[in-house]
Amino acid sequence: MAGLCEINMSFEECLDDAKSRLIMVAFVKFNDEDYENLMATLQEISKDYRRLVILAVDATRNIQLARDFNVTACPTFLFFRNRTLEECLSLLRSHTKQLVVFIFYAEWCPHSKELKPFLEALVKDDQNVIIVLINVDDAEDVIPFYSLYAVPSFYFFKNQAEIGTHVGGDITKLRGFIRKYKRIKETE
Repeated sequence: MAGLCEINMSFEECLDDAKSRLIMVAFVKFNDEDYENLMATLQEISKDYRRLVILAVDATRNIQLARDFNVTACPTFLFFRNRTLEECLSLLRSHTKQLVVFIFYAEWCPHSKELKPFLEALVKDDQNVIIVLINVDDAEDVIPFYSLYAVPSFYFFKNQAEIGTHVGGDITKLRGFIRKYKRIKETE
């Protein structure tokens, strides 16, 4: 798989085929008035960056895939490498009844280090909260998907939907957010 091309593969097969190459997924509306210009731009990008794999996905025909990635507007661009983001999404799909918290941290960040005892106790004491630690220095493909701008950052999910965010290492505030978001029902 190279450059910009039409394919007859599943999304999973595309990720597998790209291996460690960076993948840009462009969710677009193929019948949109700006479609031709966008495709020309993507073609130019593919010429300039030969190791980049670009997948253009018609969001109007691939509705479930767009929903899986919380695409709410077109065009939307997502970046993947080494399937790390897919692993995060798979985790969300398999824990719909629990509160899932993605925590973006850095080893060099003092606030991230201070959270460690609190998080260890939380995981041990509360089976209804799933904590996913994501080291920002090792997860370059996940960061653009969540518009990360500071660490530690917290993204709260229930039933695969993002229900809240929090930035900072204030344990009291974090404890309050967890209590609040655990009460949200699956159907909300």
